[in-house]
Amino acid sequence: VPAARQRAALNAVLDTLKVDALAIPPRILESIPPRAFAYGGGTTELFPGRTDPTFDPIAAATIASDLAISALLQHERAARLIEFHSHNPANPDFKEVVDALIARTWKAAPPANAYHQTVARAVESITVTRLMDLSANPDASPQVRAVASDGLRQIAALLNLPSTPAASAHRRAVKDDIERFLTRPDAPRRQTVPLPPPAGDPIGANQ
Repeated sequence: VPAARQRAALNAVLDTLKVDALAIPPRILESIPPRAFAYGGGTTELFPGRTDPTFDPIAAATIASDLAISALLQHERAARLIEFHSHNPANPDFKEVVDALIARTWKAAPPANAYHQTVARAVESITVTRLMDLSANPDASPQVRAVASDGLRQIAALLNLPSTPAASAHRRAVKDDIERFLTRPDAPRRQTVPLPPPAGDPIGANQ
């Protein structure tokens, strides 16, 4: 696949991480009532959340973003990128992918809307979690794990920059998590377990 087409595909995937693509419009949220008491099923296409019994839009955005982030940071794919780049430096390597992911999440301009800011912070958090997972993955190649660790250090450096009061607690917590992980990667503090996607293929996958 030509290098230009690979980069175009990468940008298309990263576009799915835009807050505007992940945030559910308020008019739609207002039309989603809590599920009826004792209603326990009827479909497997339900997003898990942390605001039961109401629908959790932040969880939905996190899960949707995680589908893209986990795919970009899949360890075999990352190793192939490193290998193909070594044969042809015109091809994007795994570091380029990690740098682009960080640029689209941690380096993106903060949204003005408070709800969108919350979505953006959720995407930032899942990015860090998946980089930690990859960095600590014993099945990943040493080069892949090294690039993932370097990505965490990039983010840690960004967390030293001034931020808004609304984001300060989030940034301090992430900085603590990264520093703790890099110091003791074999025994990090337990992270919040990322929510799984609903059962079945992503909507539109077969269209």
